[in-house]
Amino acid sequence: MTLRFIRNGKRYDLGLLFLVIPFVVYVLIFSYLPLWGWLYSVFKFVPGRPVWRSEFVGLYYYRAMFGGFDFPRIMLNTVAMSVLQLLVTPLPVVFAILLSEVRIAWFRRSVQTVSTFPHFVSWVIVFSLSFSMIGNDGMLNLWLERAGLQPIRLLSNRDATWYFQTALGVWKSLGWGSIVYLAAITAIDQELYEAVAMDGGGAYRRIVHVTLPGVLPAYFVLLLLSISGLISSDLEKIFVYQNPLVIDRLETIDLYTYRLGIVYQQYSFSLTVGIFKSVVSVILLFTANHLSKFAQGHKIF
Repeated sequence: MTLRFIRNGKRYDLGLLFLVIPFVVYVLIFSYLPLWGWLYSVFKFVPGRPVWRSEFVGLYYYRAMFGGFDFPRIMLNTVAMSVLQLLVTPLPVVFAILLSEVRIAWFRRSVQTVSTFPHFVSWVIVFSLSFSMIGNDGMLNLWLERAGLQPIRLLSNRDATWYFQTALGVWKSLGWGSIVYLAAITAIDQELYEAVAMDGGGAYRRIVHVTLPGVLPAYFVLLLLSISGLISSDLEKIFVYQNPLVIDRLETIDLYTYRLGIVYQQYSFSLTVGIFKSVVSVILLFTANHLSKFAQGHKIF
């Protein structure tokens, strides 16, 4: 039975509304209801003791966070690796464009499958492969030492940590990220390519004047949306690649929150750091949304 009614010339379907209700309830229970726990950022949390019987500490944890010796270093690591990830965001676009220019269908599908596969591989397995290949006693380093060459010790090289983590992220997400742009390329009117061919344009002009303008809107939208996650990092990747030699360049705000709450059991302190991250992420999200509307209103892309 369908539940529909018309009001002010508009038709409303209550059946669709009922389909949404379970998801709204799910979000309220698991995303908004736990926000009451933010109260513990101004109370000293003790397991098993309710908040009204906990010691009120005010802004003690906020002052400890901003005045902490480690916090500037952690924010620098987080922002630096996030900015590097933003700088490599054009790579999936370039990969998708190059892949679309391949005319051998079976080869194009094979490359797309192989490049997408790393997205589904766990970071634990990736680390195991890295350790076996480029660890101190890894297979590649043993070969290099036997050949009299300098071994590659990326897992323990603190100066290369940011770049190594960025390269790992590119390797794992390049094929998966290009799927959106391949879909955008598919949606481009084929008559535009025919017009370029009739004007005597080759592959270069076809890419510059047709493919690239057709892909840029999707790229800029995804880029603006990714700004909200600027201070977020892949905790699983950071966690498995941490070691005492590189931890000072690898520890991000996500790993810092994990260590405070799970390792050191400073629950209120870790909650305060999590609140700070959430507030900054919301601010960045609204800023990105405003920039998106501004760009659309002024027809920037």
